[in-house]
Amino acid sequence: MIKQPTAKVNVIPDKNGLYRGYIYADGKQLERTSGYFSQTNCITYLNQRVDYWNERKNLNIPKYVQEQQNAST
Repeated sequence: MIKQPTAKVNVIPDKNGLYRGYIYADGKQLERTSGYFSQTNCITYLNQRVDYWNERKNLNIPKYVQEQQNAST
């Protein structure tokens, strides 16, 4: 049985109102944003980097999808 790596992308708000992001696989940090972004720019940049890791390094990292808050109201 081949073990699939557990991977995730995380976007974290910073205390100054900007965001930073991380890409993890098997508990190791593969990449971190080097600057601070708005939330939309951070998500866009990280998803581009996820494409890189999936294509070039043959990983299966899911893209970050922003959770909709109170979509039904």
